[in-house]
Amino acid sequence: MSDNGIPVVFDNSNPTKTKAGFAGQDSPRIVFPSIVARQRVHAVCNPPPPKDIWVGDEIALSQNPLLTTSHPMRDDGAINNPDDLEHLWRHAYRTLSVESESQSLLVVDRCIFAPPRKTKEMMAQIAFETFSVPGLYVGHADGLEVCCRPGMEGGTGLSVYSGEGYSSAVPVVDGAVLGHAAVRVGLGGDGAGRAYALPDGNVIDLGDGGVRAVEALFDGGPDSPGIGSAMSMAMGKCDRHVRKDVVANVVFSGRNTQFPGFEPRLERELRSLFPDWNGCVRPPVDPDHSAWVAGSMLASLSTFRAMTITYAEYDETGPTMVHRKCF
Repeated sequence: MSDNGIPVVFDNSNPTKTKAGFAGQDSPRIVFPSIVARQRVHAVCNPPPPKDIWVGDEIALSQNPLLTTSHPMRDDGAINNPDDLEHLWRHAYRTLSVESESQSLLVVDRCIFAPPRKTKEMMAQIAFETFSVPGLYVGHADGLEVCCRPGMEGGTGLSVYSGEGYSSAVPVVDGAVLGHAAVRVGLGGDGAGRAYALPDGNVIDLGDGGVRAVEALFDGGPDSPGIGSAMSMAMGKCDRHVRKDVVANVVFSGRNTQFPGFEPRLERELRSLFPDWNGCVRPPVDPDHSAWVAGSMLASLSTFRAMTITYAEYDETGPTMVHRKCF
């Protein structure tokens, strides 16, 4: 089957990796580091470098010691440098062998604890003004996780995330992320411990380190509350009439949730926090790419075209159009 005309899905919800592929697929076609490198100012090379910008894996392959690197995305989902984000997307399009003008684009973001309106507007501006996409949808990772996780119905639930740098609990109601009720805690991968991946893909088992890491994530520490407190605070910020429905369906994602025992520990925490809890916890189908997979599922729906911002709509309204159609 040709990829021509199938929507493209970019996942920028992880600040360290960019994932890209086509709607309807079970995993991204490409994954590369979200890093952009440039030749150092005043550096003299003989012979001169073949180009000015390196992206992702190209940086290591260049074996050029005179490069300065930058990260286009921050860990809170905000954009550090829109020009660098443009380079990430250009590299993704080139690697996928796709003409951006021919296929709609879905972008997954995770900007909720930094100004999300500005981030979405920048993404829309780059998509339409630089790449001339025919249609665009920007979907928040937590909203997509709740709406598109297999077994979920109605688009209402609680998304629990724990990745590098932080953990969060984000309520979603009828597909809309409740930004005012989202809670972020500082305890994440940097404070909870690590499992190490070898070059051949095998993972070193840290023994009971994984168990201690899971407990640390839930219990928190002296400088930051844990996931349990985040869930409790998030539910407390929701309107009373939606709390029961939100907490009845819980999804989780992020690197730290892959520690053995995370799912039953999450269920115990929910029962402790909410004594009448009789809901369900739904793990990701693909823990490494769950947000991308959710975006792929949405973009494969027959209704997706009607959800997108068209070039004509953007041309008439400008970047703020993203707030009218993307929630």
